[in-house]
Amino acid sequence: TEVFTQDGNVGIDPTEITEDDIKKLNYDNDESVYWTYKRDGAEYIDITFAKNSSIEATNDWLYIYDLAGNLVGRYTGDKDNADEETLFAGKTIRVPGEGFILGFVSDDDITDDGFRILEIKPYIEAKPAEPTPTPTPKKEDPKVTPSPTPASTPTAEPTKAPTESKPKVGDTVTSGKAKYKLLSDSTVSFVGVTSKNPTKVTVPATVKVDGKTYKVTEVAANAFKGKKKLTAVTIGKNVTKINKNAFNGCKKLKKITFKGKKAPKIGKNAIKGIYKKAVIKVPKGTKTKYKKALTKSAGFKKTMKVK
Repeated sequence: TEVFTQDGNVGIDPTEITEDDIKKLNYDNDESVYWTYKRDGAEYIDITFAKNSSIEATNDWLYIYDLAGNLVGRYTGDKDNADEETLFAGKTIRVPGEGFILGFVSDDDITDDGFRILEIKPYIEAKPAEPTPTPTPKKEDPKVTPSPTPASTPTAEPTKAPTESKPKVGDTVTSGKAKYKLLSDSTVSFVGVTSKNPTKVTVPATVKVDGKTYKVTEVAANAFKGKKKLTAVTIGKNVTKINKNAFNGCKKLKKITFKGKKAPKIGKNAIKGIYKKAVIKVPKGTKTKYKKALTKSAGFKKTMKVK
């Protein structure tokens, strides 16, 4: 069984994750990530991949397992160069049971366009409705003279259990392995992780809290300060602000990958004390914008590389 290092769900429950959450487009070298999907009561799950999905043939691989860990298949290449056994682009793959685990690994050489899923369709058999019992007609009772009905004693209505209150703006909540602070009715700040010594972290573009989807627009002040084992971070496309000291003192942090085409505002000492030769990867055509945002005040050093 292949071992994957990064949890792709990041804050999304397996019973709520969708096809939009499970994808790798323009992926990096040395990726190792997995997603878990589950729908209670499903007999099987059909996964349909986009026809233009493409990963480096024979070097980068997709693995699909059922929830018991049994390998359903492994896949590579694209619709033109993969043989039938390893073909996944444009194909529907059926996984028995209530869900699946999809893993992806890339080597340290060439990358490709990546993959996405068009549809995940669970099959849940509808239960037949129970027949309505036919009432048995009552026999007429003999006529009797009714006796006076005593006054009934009123009974107190049962006290209703208090309903659980939903999170409100200003609250800090936990989703998956991460903590978030609600900034508004549609945005949150990434406050930190539940793990004491994380090594790789992804700040997602969105997160579901109590069934509602929020955009992750900030990394909070001191979110990862002093996390000395942290080596790699991915910043989601909706992040517009990285607050002061967010990664201060993460001396092993060697790689930061930004997904947003607009450079976020980076606060004072946000990356102070990270690895002096750290590589900062940014989307194509945005290098100039990010270099302006990565200031000396933020902790950026000339020995670091933006690419």
